[in-house]
Amino acid sequence: MQLPPPQNTRPSNGSSTPPLPLPSQCQSQNVKFTISTKNWNNEGIEAAWKPAPYEPERAWSVYGVCKTQAEQKMWEFVKEKKPGFVLNAVLPNSNMGKILSNKQPASTGGSVRSLYDCDVSPLKNITPQSMVNVKDTARLHVAALLDLDVENERILAFAHPFNCNETLACLRRMYPIRSFLRTLRIIRRT
Repeated sequence: MQLPPPQNTRPSNGSSTPPLPLPSQCQSQNVKFTISTKNWNNEGIEAAWKPAPYEPERAWSVYGVCKTQAEQKMWEFVKEKKPGFVLNAVLPNSNMGKILSNKQPASTGGSVRSLYDCDVSPLKNITPQSMVNVKDTARLHVAALLDLDVENERILAFAHPFNCNETLACLRRMYPIRSFLRTLRIIRRT
């Protein structure tokens, strides 16, 4: 049996690399901010590459920029080398949903568990943003792999906006007997 030719190979990448609003934009009212497949997290790149001191508040910038610059290098590689495969990048924002293993680090999905456990430390520097269900993210990865009409695309995934207080409200409805944190002071979305 012979393997299919390389052009049938369709890698995908699960990272969120579009730009994020600056905190000053989140605090202002009526500031328009556009996210599209054509723009990048340039503000985050600048913030991550600033010289020392390297404070914990910069961790999310560095994390996001690693993904941004890795994706940029992938597209650069495809443009320059013209490999025998199609590249699609699946770019979900905060993935929320069932965690399949207790050993799984869970990153953004683990934030719900942190709130359930009344631990806000992992969420301290996260501004309000959009989430997407892990099942929808999985579907997008399958589509990026199998749908021949999707070729060399950045696929952004944002289902709806959320913040820690909305997540806490959902937890309170789901577990009415349990005590949870009070409303948290957060940067409001516009």
